[in-house]
Amino acid sequence: MNNAGIDQPPSASGAASHRMEDVPLDAARLVLEVNTLGTFQTSQVFGAAMVVARRGSIINIGSLYASVSPDLRFYDHVPLDPPFLKPPAY
Repeated sequence: MNNAGIDQPPSASGAASHRMEDVPLDAARLVLEVNTLGTFQTSQVFGAAMVVARRGSIINIGSLYASVSPDLRFYDHVPLDPPFLKPPAY
């Protein structure tokens, strides 16, 4: 079962926060590589063993945010400037 990924919870502690147009490419790339390629590579490794065993299942679990964008009102209470933004690559 795959259920891992990089996400950024809201934090009032001064953690890096960016406006959409200012998100560093390396930050977006890291989220994409871990969340997408990590799932692919895990499936490759375990899928190969399942082919040999002629049985098995791979279950990939995704976030609700894979189908809808975050509701920014949930984060209104977090005093950040710029406002909290879920990583767009997430």
